[in-house]
Amino acid sequence: MSSAERDPRVPGFRRGLLEYDDCSSACLIENVSTRGFLLECLDEFVVGQRMQLTSTFGPGETLHCQIEVRHVDGSTVGAAIIAIDERSARLCREMIEEHYALLTRRRTGQHRRGGSSD
Repeated sequence: MSSAERDPRVPGFRRGLLEYDDCSSACLIENVSTRGFLLECLDEFVVGQRMQLTSTFGPGETLHCQIEVRHVDGSTVGAAIIAIDERSARLCREMIEEHYALLTRRRTGQHRRGGSSD
């Protein structure tokens, strides 16, 4: 099992800005984990390339981190976080925790509506 399979990932669907080599490019964050991102990118990137990712995760909550491209499939890029400040790391953790808490509430609500077999 790879680390990506063990690391909880949640849908991101947020706009991001990639900065690299005195250039910048927009991207879409497709999913988020505490260790990396799956990005849909306009530009082409290569494995090993490093860049800065910035994205707004909530009102007044901006994520900043340095990422490294780990795999590329067309316009989809898998990137690992290689440097992140504590506030940005907290934003990622909170987003993941909120996602799983919402899933748990939905499942619990469906179970209650579905009735009991007792």
